[in-house]
Amino acid sequence: MGLGPGVSLTRDSLAALHAAQGSLHLTLPFGVTLERPGAGPLTPPEQLEATPPPADAPPTAGGQLSLVLAVPPPDGADWHQTLQRRRRIWWRDLADDPGNYSLAQSSPDDAQVLFDGRLPVERLRSHGPQAIEGAGGTQEAHVFSCELCLQSALYSVCGDALDAGALRLQERLAPYRRAVPSRHDWPEELRALALHISNQLRSSGVSVFPLPEEMPAEGEEDQSNSEEAQRDGERTNASSTVEEPWLAAPLRSSDGAGVPLTVLLSERTLQDGVCRLRSRDTSLSHQVHVSQITDGG
Repeated sequence: MGLGPGVSLTRDSLAALHAAQGSLHLTLPFGVTLERPGAGPLTPPEQLEATPPPADAPPTAGGQLSLVLAVPPPDGADWHQTLQRRRRIWWRDLADDPGNYSLAQSSPDDAQVLFDGRLPVERLRSHGPQAIEGAGGTQEAHVFSCELCLQSALYSVCGDALDAGALRLQERLAPYRRAVPSRHDWPEELRALALHISNQLRSSGVSVFPLPEEMPAEGEEDQSNSEEAQRDGERTNASSTVEEPWLAAPLRSSDGAGVPLTVLLSERTLQDGVCRLRSRDTSLSHQVHVSQITDGG
């Protein structure tokens, strides 16, 4: 589909291009980013589901990030196709289910990235030829804009990742990358080791989900069977889904917060430094040495 005559460019977007060109003497292509804060409270997600915004509505609720891009006029058609393709790929690359994101084009100059076929998360528009004034004079450029609605982006990323109580965010999106559960009745050395691992991870730039120490339940049953199964799995270096009952609560919390990997310690860790690393996505755990965790997260 070819380019149309272009849709109108907002005054502040055009002013940002003039300012960038005038102060930095940029050559085409170049772009500027704009942040527009939202007004009023966010719309509850259930209302968005009940009454989704119309397909031609600009994404403004909850704040907006915009990229305004100026390119040489002869390259406008190529940039138009490339921009739409790359933005669709960018959203799909972040997704647990890439099929949740699609591109809907309402005119040759106006398209939207949709989540679940109905919620606009980003609007891509061609504004046609524009005269950009700068210190060196006026130059002609073909202008595009990408407008990302922060509220819709948040809802779409969380909606895509939510699965049976677990938030399956990609690690680069997860606010916390590791969790280290511990128990109040552990030996002091083991509790200190859990704290040391958390501190080492944080000092390496790896965010750690703050879990409270688990208290032993009153009348807690003997755990010899699950502990024996755990030891069997560790001896064979096999992946295992067997977890001690006390871990149910912290794992539920860390999975719900989107933590990709949880470090599971045991008294054996004090003997040989071996612990288990459990995956949020598969519920499988495998044994690793604590040095591998604290060295690189």
